Amino acid sequence: MIKIALFLFVFIIPVLGLSQSARKINKALKGDYAVQFERYDSLMHISDSITPLYQQLKMEISDTVRKLENQRNTIMGVLIKIMKVHEELTKLEVADPFDSSMFNIIRVKPPQYFISWDCYLPTRSNTQQFLIGSFDKMSIRDQNKKLDTVISKLVFINQKITETNDQKIKRFPLLNIIKQNYANLGVSLDSTFSVYTNKLVYLIEQKEQAKYTFRTKGPSGFNLFYFSEFPEEFPHLSKYRHNYANYDMELDKPKEMEIIIEKKESEVYTYVDETAAFKGNLKQYLDENIVYPQRAVQLEIEGRCYLQFIVSDSGNISNIKVKRGVPDCPECDEEAVRVVKGMPNWIPAEIGGKPVNSTFNLPVSFKLPTQ
Repeated sequence: MIKIALFLFVFIIPVLGLSQSARKINKALKGDYAVQFERYDSLMHISDSITPLYQQLKMEISDTVRKLENQRNTIMGVLIKIMKVHEELTKLEVADPFDSSMFNIIRVKPPQYFISWDCYLPTRSNTQQFLIGSFDKMSIRDQNKKLDTVISKLVFINQKITETNDQKIKRFPLLNIIKQNYANLGVSLDSTFSVYTNKLVYLIEQKEQAKYTFRTKGPSGFNLFYFSEFPEEFPHLSKYRHNYANYDMELDKPKEMEIIIEKKESEVYTYVDETAAFKGNLKQYLDENIVYPQRAVQLEIEGRCYLQFIVSDSGNISNIKVKRGVPDCPECDEEAVRVVKGMPNWIPAEIGGKPVNSTFNLPVSFKLPTQ
């Protein structure tokens, strides 16, 4: 009897005690699991209601940005036409001073709002992979191990879902402000497009007026560009340079006027049969020779400098002008001029198979190397 009692005391009773403790732990863990899973389900319902609104707002802003870029590109196209007509009017000596503030449109870009759109959010399918199934064939000890693991994962996931939901809710006011700012910018660009279009119409009318004046007053007193720009007005004179100082004859008697054939060597052509070309890889040459200005590096300035120069019939470069510089970086413009000035001779432009002097427009890019 003593041995049996001792056996029960030493082996059986502790086992029964441990089993009873494991069952209590199991019950408590199942209760914790139920609480965490209920919280998970509630948080996912909240996420399901927020996410569609968030995605819709994100899509609307992205579409607006694309629209603004298209508006800006359209306005730039009108501005280029304005520059061309204004240049022609300048040669006709009837142009008003060019409004350089029109270039401000180049700086009008959609603001860069640095927002991380994507937020970490565990999906229901991913979560279901470790949710509890049946415990029928599992021991109490194994159940407790699995419950402990799943509860830890649910706590982590619930925390992430809560953070994600909070982030989206907090971003809604900011995103709506961004959306409104973009809408205001779109209205501003529409107004700018209207102003620039009217300006272009006005310049074209000025050119038509110059043509009318040329036709009604006759060729006397007008510079050579009138004859090349409006050759149909006086076709028998368009290829010559005339001395009209004492011109008082009828137009059907050009033989009595003093005619000087213009030397082709002095002409600079804008429109040619074959454009002047750099001997070699132009981009590679620019990349290897441009020294990025230190100030531009410090201020992280990037952009393009648009140069215009003359390529002679022998390939020499001269008359380098900055037509439009890198915004807020005259050092970049100076560097672009320096590099172009040091270029080797080009292949000259051709008209009718013969080399001629021509103008050439070259954009020089300044872009900081990516890290």
